[in-house]
Amino acid sequence: MALSPVFAAAGNELVVFDWNRPVIQADRGFPKVEPVAKLNNRIFQMLAGSNGNWTSPINYAGGTLHMRVQIRSQPVAQAMQLQFCIWQWKTPTSGWSGARETCTPTANVQGKSGTQVTWSRDIPSMWKKNGVPIVWQDPRTRYGVAIKNKNGVPVTDYAGFKKWAGEDPAKWYPLDMRFMVVAVPKGATFSGWSNY
Repeated sequence: MALSPVFAAAGNELVVFDWNRPVIQADRGFPKVEPVAKLNNRIFQMLAGSNGNWTSPINYAGGTLHMRVQIRSQPVAQAMQLQFCIWQWKTPTSGWSGARETCTPTANVQGKSGTQVTWSRDIPSMWKKNGVPIVWQDPRTRYGVAIKNKNGVPVTDYAGFKKWAGEDPAKWYPLDMRFMVVAVPKGATFSGWSNY
């Protein structure tokens, strides 16, 4: 069964990501979605239509991403840096080795109830791991948020990072937040967060 794209309130804007639940330690500092949910690993399903061809018939790849985070609560309010990232395997079976990765700039976010921060980035100018761009015609493997401390270090227990960035994860998680990302096509103007 084909899933219909999730077009938002205005024009051809596309809701790409909408995390609307607590981030817990089991999310490992990277709340994430993939084409197929793996709930045992806290990986939720991508929104319908968010993982199609971003170059045609609508050119999202040449457009902008608009991010909004709304903080509901955090055990101890932290000075955080949050960042939206997109990952793509080279082929559907190649695995994470050599995967493509692109991320928005970080936003400074305080973990206080009621905090809301918005920012945006032109997709072509987003950071690219090793300078290698995402192939936007092809499906992506994962969308997610990197939760970092004030020094820009991910607060995670994934291998390759300092464990929990030297922070006490019980002071960070659960982080109850809503993190939304909307793609706006090339040449279009964002309709505004009042529509979401």
